[in-house]
Amino acid sequence: MYPIHHIGIYVSDIERSEKFYSLFGFKREKEMEAGGRKFYMLGNGSTRMELFSARVAGGSEQEPGAPGFRHLCFECEDVKGDYERLRETVEFTRTPFQHDNLLIAFCRDPDGIEIELFQENPGA
Repeated sequence: MYPIHHIGIYVSDIERSEKFYSLFGFKREKEMEAGGRKFYMLGNGSTRMELFSARVAGGSEQEPGAPGFRHLCFECEDVKGDYERLRETVEFTRTPFQHDNLLIAFCRDPDGIEIELFQENPGA
């Protein structure tokens, strides 16, 4: 079973979006930066959401970093094993890589939506 860990969304105004999602019980758990862009991890107890500041307000769906849905993230028990099992039939955009205490890989669904495979504390 692969429970959804979090959903990532590009937004045109990260503070405005944080305020909006707080209406649904989401609170900021972390503030981070990657590639010179700020992003927040919000949670409401059972669900997490990453808000990424968009590169271009009002951009098209095909523009990386345009406002809109970014990716789904599935928590896995064995990212490397899942990568090996899926790589012949799934388009991987990033093979498994270590980030802090995480092992992460990215692939795309048939419509091109990015899917993150996520394993916490691999090898522990």
